[in-house]
Amino acid sequence: MALPALRAKQSTDTVGTGTLALNPAAAPFRSYAAAFGGSSVRVPYVISWATGFEIGYGDFNGLTPGSLTRATVIASSNAGVLVSLPAGTKDVFAFLDPWALPLVSIAGGYTATLADLGNAILFTGSTAQTLALPAFASVPPGAGYLVQNNGTATLTIDPSGAETIDGVAAFALGAGSSLWVIRSGAGWTKVGTLGGASAVGAAVATAVDTAAARAAIAAPATAGFPNLIINGKFQVNQRGYASGSATGAAAQYTLDRWRVVTAGQNLAWVTSGNGNRITAPAGGVEQVIESANIAGGSYVANWTGTATLQVNGSARTKGEVFTLAAGSNATARLISGTAEEFQIEPGTVPTLFEVRPPAVEQLLCSRYCTVVTCNVFGYHAAGGVSATQIRFPLLMRATPSLTPFGTTPSFANVSSEGIYALNAEGFAYAVEATTTGGFSATNRQYLAQAEL
Repeated sequence: MALPALRAKQSTDTVGTGTLALNPAAAPFRSYAAAFGGSSVRVPYVISWATGFEIGYGDFNGLTPGSLTRATVIASSNAGVLVSLPAGTKDVFAFLDPWALPLVSIAGGYTATLADLGNAILFTGSTAQTLALPAFASVPPGAGYLVQNNGTATLTIDPSGAETIDGVAAFALGAGSSLWVIRSGAGWTKVGTLGGASAVGAAVATAVDTAAARAAIAAPATAGFPNLIINGKFQVNQRGYASGSATGAAAQYTLDRWRVVTAGQNLAWVTSGNGNRITAPAGGVEQVIESANIAGGSYVANWTGTATLQVNGSARTKGEVFTLAAGSNATARLISGTAEEFQIEPGTVPTLFEVRPPAVEQLLCSRYCTVVTCNVFGYHAAGGVSATQIRFPLLMRATPSLTPFGTTPSFANVSSEGIYALNAEGFAYAVEATTTGGFSATNRQYLAQAEL
């Protein structure tokens, strides 16, 4: 707990315009050393006597009773400039500079108190921690805390009991971000949530070009689609999976690219904004990220919600930096809680969720799963075969498996059907006429899957 310079008052018998030789602090006041520490530091001061005053900033030498070199005068009884002090004893005391915030440095969990109000709380930890707030009713309106995350993990700001911050039960402050959290009329509110206050963020803010900004966050020099997660808004559902339906097997795919790990569990969701908010089951729902999309190096994950994350079996927190190897698949698993706007991106600082057009998102999904419809019409002798070439929307990851899917097809004068020359580009769909004459096969759908 860092206290501001309350009750820091000494005196001086110095005359003239030179350095003040301070006298010991008289009870019940504190010395400058007690208020500002035992090392040289720039401090605010007021010199006051019966016929004059001087207010400014000076350099305290950190000793007891110590000395104070007057550096910058901001107001005085001598037209705002340095005063030549008269003989006699003058009071010397600190004033509270509203912009000079006492610093509380924490690496672990911390419970803020009323004595911390107005302090800057600096988090430097490497593992996720929680900053607990006092009951807002005990805090004067308009008072609060400046919180800066200079660590490499998420700091969760947690109000007392059922209280909220802007209606949310807790706020996850990512690495390199800062905010003011203050008491408003109805509870806690956050003001000025900012990124870039850490050394990394400062490097980004002062970068002279895009290349320098990318280097600051260890991002590769590639353009577009930084999110390794496909269907991170949980919208694409080509299989037609029903929310909350129990799965019949382990690792069963549900929404595109997402499989439920444990048989009998389910994936449920509700609409949230222009996407969906899922509830991951206890066994987890996971996506295998293809090695071709992983350049290797530092990556960071972020999402909204209460679900926990494992990447390749290791627990990862929001904003935590971890390494992925180039040329190897990676598995991201969300467990036991809600999640929306899930993102894993290269670099060391989480950025805003990458919103891709729905058509683009579905095309990305179609590399692994797609639905195709076959229609054949013609006229043939009995036993004659006609075929049509079916192309997938894009080249699939590998030769897929084909499963009849969707609506019931319609056949007229057709004795059999078949699939030929199946590969990652498509296949030939053929039907055989029963008798001489016209024939047709319509609305034959197949689910093509080339998942990892």
